Amino acid sequence: AAAAAARAQGAMCSVACGHGCPGLLEHILRFAGAQDVVASISVCHFWASASVSDAVWESQCQALWSDKVYVPPRFLTPTHMSRLHAYWGSVEDAKRVAITPEELCSFEWSCRTKGWVSAARWWQRQPPRLRTYKPDGTSFDTEEGSGKWRFVPSSSGCTGPKGSFIRHKRGRDLPTHFMCRWAKNWGWVMQNCWTISTSFPLPHRGEEPDLEDDGIICQSVTVDTCADEALRFNVGLPLPYEQWRANRGAEDADEPEDDDHMVVFIDGAEEEIPISLAAKWLHHFDDDEDDEEEDQDEDEDEDEDEFEYEDEGNHEQERRADFDSNSPPSEVDVLSNKGDDDDDDDDDAEDEQTNEYQEEVGPLDEADFERADRAASADGHELEKMSAGDSTAAVLGGGQKSLTVVGIMGRELLVPRDCVEAYFRDREAWRGVSLVGPFNL
Repeated sequence: AAAAAARAQGAMCSVACGHGCPGLLEHILRFAGAQDVVASISVCHFWASASVSDAVWESQCQALWSDKVYVPPRFLTPTHMSRLHAYWGSVEDAKRVAITPEELCSFEWSCRTKGWVSAARWWQRQPPRLRTYKPDGTSFDTEEGSGKWRFVPSSSGCTGPKGSFIRHKRGRDLPTHFMCRWAKNWGWVMQNCWTISTSFPLPHRGEEPDLEDDGIICQSVTVDTCADEALRFNVGLPLPYEQWRANRGAEDADEPEDDDHMVVFIDGAEEEIPISLAAKWLHHFDDDEDDEEEDQDEDEDEDEDEFEYEDEGNHEQERRADFDSNSPPSEVDVLSNKGDDDDDDDDDAEDEQTNEYQEEVGPLDEADFERADRAASADGHELEKMSAGDSTAAVLGGGQKSLTVVGIMGRELLVPRDCVEAYFRDREAWRGVSLVGPFNL
């Protein structure tokens, strides 16, 4: 026992004092954390030689990479760099959000939509759809078929190195996808305002909160953060860089950042305005289709209410017919006659008010009632179009404001004159467009 203790003490002295082979110290450091190993480098030359050895950092690399789905191949080969540099190099690379074409094409991407979609596989707890990419700029989705992809230099006010933003195309450009990494497994995440894709098998619904719609990753790219592109897509206007590429007819990666205007007609005169401004005007003032849909929905709701009312009336008549004949007749008669009397009084009051009004302004026609309905439903912050026979004007904040006719992609909009003038006041090129109003269609 004494001899064994002496040998142990001698080994400890060798390690502590820097005598002998560093193998024993390297073996001990394998059980320490990476930060502790780095701290031991400054102890002395002997400890430093052991603390930076590949024998120590190889085990550190294996522990770090054991649960990671992606580590660039250059870090995995021992002959390319020391294990110390491979360890810390891979940690720094995990923060990189610009993917290379080779990396993009090397994965089979799992894809799902954001928001509940009944037909989507992932929302039904089934395996998500898959997408693959090819170096020639084409892609294939197991549900949506073939498409194209390319890198764009920026999106929604954000810029980054090449590979940070990916644009997909199926017939027309889709809102830009942003690249990021999931810190938990270093995998790639690609998402836009409506979809999310991962370079690893997408966890089932409810398994990973970070990747759910309300998680930190999905919330970093939403319709709000990509409002301009989402609005342009929905109203049918080209996205940034889409128009330039279409006009050029080439797959050039060096896309300009300032060629983002389109020609519109303001009172019949050609003018060039930002596409983002045209999208906002379309969204706010091209509401003919929305009005028709709202009117149709209101008619359907009224029909349903009328049907329910008639159904309730039928049940009430049946209940009264089945009322016990031994009940005092006066109770039923009193209830019925009282309700009739009240209705008659209300009708008489309404007729009297209508007659008084007609005596002052003359008889009312259908157009008067329609105008009254529009005025009753007008919001102080909404634009209401007047009838075709009237001078073109808007009910805005309770006052009359003239409108300007703006033609965008074959659609005629009635844009408040103040909105048009506000833009051109800030543009030095504004010269000579007549904005005298009100205008007649």
